[in-house]
Amino acid sequence: MKRFVFFALIAVAFVAAFAQNSAEALQSVKAYKQVVLTVVVTPSPVPIVFLDRSHRNRSVARTLTADPYHGPLQVASIAHFDVPMLVAQATPQGNIPVTFNSKPDPTAAYLHVVPHTSTLMAAYGANTYTCPFEIYAYYTTTWKVTDWGYGTVASGGGTFPIENYPTTSYLAWDIPSIGNTTFTAYANSGSPGQNSFLGTAGISQQNCINLSLTVPSNLPSGTYTAAVQYNLLAN
Repeated sequence: MKRFVFFALIAVAFVAAFAQNSAEALQSVKAYKQVVLTVVVTPSPVPIVFLDRSHRNRSVARTLTADPYHGPLQVASIAHFDVPMLVAQATPQGNIPVTFNSKPDPTAAYLHVVPHTSTLMAAYGANTYTCPFEIYAYYTTTWKVTDWGYGTVASGGGTFPIENYPTTSYLAWDIPSIGNTTFTAYANSGSPGQNSFLGTAGISQQNCINLSLTVPSNLPSGTYTAAVQYNLLAN
C-alpha cells in the first residue's frame, strides 16, 4: 500500500510538471513594439592652455575649451532596420499627391510604449537615465513581457550600444516599480530574449524603465542608435 501511494505521488508530480511546461510552451506572441533611442556621445570639455606672448617681458596663460562637437558624427547601423532612401531624378515631375491612411494599432490595448524622451545624452563612463519610457502590458490570461536588442544575433560584433552576443550590451535596464533595482544588460542574441516582467490574467501593468549606459573610452564621439523590441506573450 505504501509503495502504491509513493508511485501515485510521483505520478501526480509528473503530471503537474508536464502541465506547467505545456502551459509555458503554449505561450505565443500577442503583440510586440520597438523602442528606438538616439544616443549622443560627447566628450567632456578639455581645457587647453597656451601662452599669450603679446605682452612685453611676460607670458600670460589663457584657457580655451575644446569643441565637443568637433569632427563628423558617426551613426551606428542596425541590421534589418528600414532606412529611407532618396533617388535623384533627371526630370522634375512636379508635386505628386500622397494619401496616408491612419489606422489604429489593434494590439495597443495589450502592449504599448509611453515615451518620455528618445534622446540620451551620454558622457564617457557610466550614465543613468530615470524613466525615459514606460511599457504598458495587459492580457486576459497570464502573460509576460520579454525584450531583446532589435536585429541582434548570436554572432559577435554588432554596433554600440547594444552590440551582438557574446559581447555584453553596454545598455542595461531595471524596473524599480516591481522591485527590480539591479541593472540587467539587454539580451542581444535575438529571440527568445529575456523576461522583463510578468503579469496576472486580467490585470494591467505600466512600468517605468530606467536605463544605464556605459560609454567606453575608445568609442568615437557621435550619434548612435539603440533599438529594443518588447514582446507580449500569453497562452
